[in-house]
Amino acid sequence: MNREFLVLIESEVERRDAWITKNEAKMTLPPAEDVQDLEGFLQLKNAHDGFLEELKRNEMSEFVKDSENMSDLNKQTIIKIRELQTRWSAVLAWATKRTVYLNTVIANWREFRQHEVTATEFIDGKEKALHGIHEEIKAGSDELTKEKVGQLEPFSPVPSLHDMPRTRSR
Repeated sequence: MNREFLVLIESEVERRDAWITKNEAKMTLPPAEDVQDLEGFLQLKNAHDGFLEELKRNEMSEFVKDSENMSDLNKQTIIKIRELQTRWSAVLAWATKRTVYLNTVIANWREFRQHEVTATEFIDGKEKALHGIHEEIKAGSDELTKEKVGQLEPFSPVPSLHDMPRTRSR
């Protein structure tokens, strides 16, 4: 086999080894990398998608097959290529889990945002209705007080006294 080709293979092995080593370090990072909002997770996902493309370009299975068919290739180089395949597979497994994690977190954030908008719209609607009820209640006006209580009941998370089961006092 051509000496220049063997040198090229050796340099490719070194390049991939450096790439895998650099990216194995990512596997120790916390999943969220201190991101605390949807926009941050979207940026993290975008960067991760770019990493997945790099991972695909550095896929090792064809390189392993080709190297095993090269009789002039140093046995140590073939062993190193197989080790790189194992390490690459570990990075792929981590990247797959991270993809699932990021997709799940982003979906949860989007659902949270939707609920936040719905709750805000609900509260804003109730706030407008409450403005009409806030008139001053005169202490001696039982009729007006009952009317205001009736108007406030739909806004209260606590059941009305009229709806509560009666218990006998001892």
